[in-house]
Amino acid sequence: MKIDQKVLINRGHYSINFPIVVLYAAAFWVFGLDFIVLSIVTVVAWLFWSIMVPKWKLKSLKNLDSAESYVEWNSNAVFNGLIWPDNSWLAKTELWNKNDRLEYTSLRDSL
Repeated sequence: MKIDQKVLINRGHYSINFPIVVLYAAAFWVFGLDFIVLSIVTVVAWLFWSIMVPKWKLKSLKNLDSAESYVEWNSNAVFNGLIWPDNSWLAKTELWNKNDRLEYTSLRDSL
């Protein structure tokens, strides 16, 4: 393994979850707790998550060296709330571009 899995999970928290928490906190601080604002922030946060998760997954996969490390990394990412399980309909909200999807599947299949 090129990078420890704890580091990969922490990078996911810093690049995905931390900005989402900051977004919610800023919206609450500026606008207060309003249903419309909360709804808009939730849509924006989900869109951010949908774009950033595929980028993080691809970058993390490049640092794994075996199928066992992939399975462990994937289960740790699900357990830590960074991604949804692969068979979940919520996982289908990830927005992959064609090149990244092809690279991800080829890397995953080569492990």
